[in-house]
Amino acid sequence: MAQAIDPTTVASYRARIDSGRSSTAVSLSVLDIKEVVRGAPHWCMAHYLIDGHHKVAAAAQAQKPLTLLAFFALGEGVCSKEDVLHFLSTY
Repeated sequence: MAQAIDPTTVASYRARIDSGRSSTAVSLSVLDIKEVVRGAPHWCMAHYLIDGHHKVAAAAQAQKPLTLLAFFALGEGVCSKEDVLHFLSTY
């Protein structure tokens, strides 16, 4: 069930960001690797935000980065654990 973004809560997180404090959001992440007929496979990393919607809205308003703690659903995407480790090694 989706909840509306509360402007007061966003303003509170925005004040924290503006004062130099960092924020962390939490996601459930899935890596899908789609094969193509010609060329290289298409890698698609999707992050489903499960906590931190107000923090993300505040960071977007402030045009500042925030930290994302991503939990990978290894059994749900079209990839292997080795694929995820390879993907992460590129950062």
